[in-house]
Amino acid sequence: MRVLGAAKVRRMLRWEFWPLWLFYLPVAAWILLLGLRYRSPLLFTAANPGMPVGGLMDIDKSANLLALQRAIPQAVAKTRLLPAGSSGADALTTMTEAGLNFPVVLKPNSGQRGLGVEVVANRPTLDAYCARYSGHALLLQEYVAGEEFGVFYMREPDNPAGQIFSINKKTFPSLRGDGTSSVEQLILAAAPTHCRPAHFLRVHAERLAQVPAQGTEIPLVEVGSHCRGAVFFDGAELITPALEAQIDTLSKAIGGYYFGRYDLRAPTAEDLRAGRNIKVLEVNGVSSESANIYDPAYGLLHAYRVLLAQWSMAFRVGAQCRRRGHRPASWRELWRSGARLNSPRRLHRRPK
Repeated sequence: MRVLGAAKVRRMLRWEFWPLWLFYLPVAAWILLLGLRYRSPLLFTAANPGMPVGGLMDIDKSANLLALQRAIPQAVAKTRLLPAGSSGADALTTMTEAGLNFPVVLKPNSGQRGLGVEVVANRPTLDAYCARYSGHALLLQEYVAGEEFGVFYMREPDNPAGQIFSINKKTFPSLRGDGTSSVEQLILAAAPTHCRPAHFLRVHAERLAQVPAQGTEIPLVEVGSHCRGAVFFDGAELITPALEAQIDTLSKAIGGYYFGRYDLRAPTAEDLRAGRNIKVLEVNGVSSESANIYDPAYGLLHAYRVLLAQWSMAFRVGAQCRRRGHRPASWRELWRSGARLNSPRRLHRRPK
């Protein structure tokens, strides 16, 4: 009997109303054992000294991304930080100053799992987005075409070079018009395959009654997040010495970054393999997942093996950083970070 894949289990836990944390219980138990072994339950937060609490909570997405942009601007999707309360007019002025045109990507500077990330194609949508997230600092980012990947990187500080732990390839589901069915009917018909009908109906609310011509492709997803409907596949075959050298160069340019996942785009998979024409979209910290575990071809036991190996390395990197004088976060710091992330003005739980 085939073991369920991690992606299928995640969907089952979400859509059948099981508590999602059940999936992570074995991982939490492993983290607890590692904490006992290293005599520091939060040692992993020292793995990225340049990030608050090691990047366990993405309280400030802009810090590492903008640091990398200053050091190697050609490797980053052009990004600007908009302070909380910025209007659509403010965003448009920033776009002009940065030389950006529509479409652009907007996302809250604090957030996880794709919440609030949106591709904005015109001024009315820009105004509406800024009004909706007026209580949050926002990242305004160049829209980069091409293929999207998640590259998980780790380096022990005692070693001069790091390694790529995993790569996941992201695909964006789409529908094809048949000339008779509405967008709503096409989404509902595809529900067993994509398992996100409620989200897709909400995203495409303004065009549900439209009947696309036969053969017309309707993209369902524009954001490379598993929680937003993107499908992930293992990309281990894309790991090359050239790519590892490029990712290592980027990581050292940030400073204090040893462990986490880059979300990036490249024109083609061959460009990625060669380590060229890469545009970084996000730099994620210690809470990143090795997202190749969501490849439908893999079973649940494989996913756990990957996650346990990932957390073992996080503690190893944290231990070496501690020997270099970097202390782990305290429980109080962790609590305060969580409180800021879950403040009364937190992001909507469901992407709009």
